[in-house]
Amino acid sequence: MDDQLAEAAAMARTVKRARGALIDAVRRGLETDEGSILRAAHSQVFESLDLEGTRLTTLAERAQMSHQAMGEMVGELVRHGYLERIPDPVDRRARLIRPTALGRTELSRAATQLHLLHQRWQHQLSGLTVAQVIQALDTLIRICEEPGNSPPHARQQSKTDQQISFRNR
Repeated sequence: MDDQLAEAAAMARTVKRARGALIDAVRRGLETDEGSILRAAHSQVFESLDLEGTRLTTLAERAQMSHQAMGEMVGELVRHGYLERIPDPVDRRARLIRPTALGRTELSRAATQLHLLHQRWQHQLSGLTVAQVIQALDTLIRICEEPGNSPPHARQQSKTDQQISFRNR
């Protein structure tokens, strides 16, 4: 059983490391001689952003982070000229966050870096295509997002524990 738990933990660490490595590779590709204020954490903002603008609450939900934390990162990116706040045309009291010209340039540069990484992956994957890797990851995501994704015996034990707990009240 310990081997199975260790393998499951290794799986989780590897998936997390893969995401981090991807973000770091793109960020390194964006670095210039002048340096950049952009950090890996900023990717959560840009990944969640619609070019026409997105409400702060929506950005926070998409990034699975608190409204306050997203607000801090957006504020920093606004101060450095990557994002701007504009009135929401649907509700003038609300604000949308959207990339400025500088922000759109960085998004374009990031897309170029992703394309270069895609080419490297395709070249170095032996016997697989990037499309197959993406398909496999999509399957894993779907499995993780399914309700009751624990093994049947774990669900049954949990239900039994609930019944015992209820009876003892």
